[in-house]
Amino acid sequence: MTYLITGETEESRLDILDILFEKFFNESFRSLSEKGDNPDIHILDGRGESSIGIEDVKNLQSELFFHPFENSFQIGIVFEAEKLTHEAQNAFLKTLEESSDETIFILCTKNEKNLLPTIVSRSRKIFAPKNGEDIEKEKTTVRGSLVDLFSKIEDIAKDKSQSLEFLESLEENYKEKMEENISKKDIKKSFSEKQKLEDIQVARERILANGNRRLVLENLILRLKK
Repeated sequence: MTYLITGETEESRLDILDILFEKFFNESFRSLSEKGDNPDIHILDGRGESSIGIEDVKNLQSELFFHPFENSFQIGIVFEAEKLTHEAQNAFLKTLEESSDETIFILCTKNEKNLLPTIVSRSRKIFAPKNGEDIEKEKTTVRGSLVDLFSKIEDIAKDKSQSLEFLESLEENYKEKMEENISKKDIKKSFSEKQKLEDIQVARERILANGNRRLVLENLILRLKK
């Protein structure tokens, strides 16, 4: 799984990074940084540097060679990723292609246009809000045509972690709907949301069992849109 955080200011990018870390570690990035080194967090810091070269990428690769120590995954962060040289980006792309489900990458940049299209296309993009804008959690829904949804799934299904995250986001959305309908005492809609949550759980179990992710997700979408 690779995230690409794009924002005009470092502060806005760090705000998004905090949100991601709350999800992964139940604690913000800033808070964890204050506590000192974490063996499962590896940082390639381009802040204050004129460029990030291939040797820097190789050093990050060596740190991520081993399995996670304290968690079920490890995270590699690149600050000011737009400073990666072309050679360094090609080396980094190879790392993305060969990484296991145990590794999560987060690229922080103010200008994604300086990154290779192949890196951008492999990333889940998150745009940091401008000053004064609120950060809203992205909701995953099954709205739209099947053609558009299946096209989205084709990309998501390439990565196991991204597929599971897609299911988690769907699950959170339907849980909110179910709780809302329960508060309104709408039994029929509440039961419908409960059934959809069960369908999502079945899809999760099949993906964890290494089932065909694309087929599993497409079948789930068809059931959710009934």
